[in-house]
Amino acid sequence: ILGHSAAVAASISIDLDAPVQDVPYEQLRAKLLEQKQVLEYQAPPARSGGRGIDADSLPGVVVDDSEAELTGFGVTSTSTFPYVGAGYRHDGDSPEGLQGARFIPDLPEVGVYEIRVAYPAHENRAKKVEVKVRTGREVERFTIDQTKRPEIDGLWHRLGRLHLADGKNTIVEITNEGAEGYVVIDAVQFLPVE
Repeated sequence: ILGHSAAVAASISIDLDAPVQDVPYEQLRAKLLEQKQVLEYQAPPARSGGRGIDADSLPGVVVDDSEAELTGFGVTSTSTFPYVGAGYRHDGDSPEGLQGARFIPDLPEVGVYEIRVAYPAHENRAKKVEVKVRTGREVERFTIDQTKRPEIDGLWHRLGRLHLADGKNTIVEITNEGAEGYVVIDAVQFLPVE
């Protein structure tokens, strides 16, 4: 980065027939940005002990796997990151027995929320993980390929935006039904949409 910046500054200096110290910063900045130089560091989300991201540092309502209602998913891990909290859980790639996790948020108000699911991707994960979002009597179904890196910060996969009447009647359910490969559960995020 330093070498690239110095070379661009020198080039501008030559074009201006002026000392490099007299190169206007705004001109240098514009040229560097044009060439895709990163000028400002963006720190990753705050982390808790270890490598996990502290759920309290994240916006919206986050329900971690440690708060989910579980049937199975007894294997915990921290080997692949990023992840939320102290780690994540998986089904052990078990072909026997349906395993499920129900994430139930305590939403502050009725409204439209963007729902996101966190999981650390890996090539040994299931390509067809079924996710159901229950909002009262309505059920929306989604399928996630957990071999693919989530599109938001490498952590969150966006399911979509739904109108949620209240948190107690909203359930995000992830199961290993019909899946081949490891099914991972980590966290679900509910972001209010303005």
